[in-house]
Amino acid sequence: MAKGISIHIGLNHVDPKHYQGWDGALNACVADARDMLALAKEQRFGGSTLLLNEKATAANVTAALQDSAKKLAKGDILFLSYSGHGGQVRDTNGDETDKGRMDETWVLFDREFVDDELYDLWAKFKPGVRIVVFSDSCHSGTVTREIPKFRSRARARARCQQRSRPQSKEPTRLCTVRSKTVTAALRTQRSARACC
Repeated sequence: MAKGISIHIGLNHVDPKHYQGWDGALNACVADARDMLALAKEQRFGGSTLLLNEKATAANVTAALQDSAKKLAKGDILFLSYSGHGGQVRDTNGDETDKGRMDETWVLFDREFVDDELYDLWAKFKPGVRIVVFSDSCHSGTVTREIPKFRSRARARARCQQRSRPQSKEPTRLCTVRSKTVTAALRTQRSARACC
C-alpha cells in the first residue's frame, strides 16, 4: 500500500525584521494548516509535519521536504499545504517565460521562498512519487504552474545530472489541486486510483 507523508505550513504573521518592518498579519492561515493536517490524518497520512509562524522558516521547509524525499518511494504520496502570503520577485535565472519575468514565492517567516527552490527540491524525490500541493496564497496558481514543463525529460535529466542523482525514465508526478473537494481529492490520491 502507498505511504503518505504530509507537510502543512501556516503563517498568520512573518518576522518584521526580515520584511522591512512589515509583519504580514493574517487571521486564518494557522487554522488552515491545522485543518489540512486533520484531513491528512483522516486519510491516514503518516509522518505529518506542522510548521506554523516562527517554525515556518526556509530552513525548516527545506528540511521537511528533503526528509520526505528520502522516505518516499515510487507510488507514495507527499501532501504539501501552504497558507499565507504569496509574492513575486524578479526572475534571476531566466527560467520564467511570463511577460513580467517574475518568480512566484511563498512568504515564509524569515524570507520569501522562491518557486525555483521548490523545483530544486522536487528533483530530490524518487521517480514515481506523487506530490499534491495545496497553496492558499496570492500567486498560488502559478507557484507550481511551470512544474510540468520542468518535469519534461530533458529538463529533469539536466537537473538530475546537476545533483548526481540516478536517472530514471519515470518522473515524479506533481499535482496542484485547486478545488473545494479537498477530501475527495485526497481519497483519490491516497487510494492510488488516479493522479492529476
